[in-house]
Amino acid sequence: MSVLENVQVALPRQHGDGLLTLFLRPFLVHRQDAANARRAMAILVFIGLAERALDLAEDLSYAEEKLLVVARLIATEADVLLFDEPLSGLDAAAMHRIIGLLRRLAASGSAIRIIEHNLEAIRSSCDHLIYLEEGRALAQGSADALMADADLVRRKLLELF
Repeated sequence: MSVLENVQVALPRQHGDGLLTLFLRPFLVHRQDAANARRAMAILVFIGLAERALDLAEDLSYAEEKLLVVARLIATEADVLLFDEPLSGLDAAAMHRIIGLLRRLAASGSAIRIIEHNLEAIRSSCDHLIYLEEGRALAQGSADALMADADLVRRKLLELF
């Protein structure tokens, strides 16, 4: 599938998903498909993948695949976007690009939850942190406050050895 099609299939409430509507009201389905293509393209413009819209998703770089995941999440229209290690395996430039995108999403009103182990990425991308250990919240606050917490620093250092 193309990059554009990958985003389109993530859009909710599509008339073409129902066989009756597909066969009995094909013009409605066609009209919605056109609107969905425009919506998916707008999402690709927002995340910076518009120029790759017609390319096969399998031809994307690793960083671009991460951006496509973000585009698909945006397309779902979910109230909360959950990212599990969205920055893992990325070089510094790609990491900054995705951090900027996450900040733009948050600024546009999206609620974002990130699970991430890269402390510097967390510091630059998150406003509020919750430190979890074995499923329990041990502390929460700003990145600077948590990184200055002596107990949390000690726990983190123990993990390194």
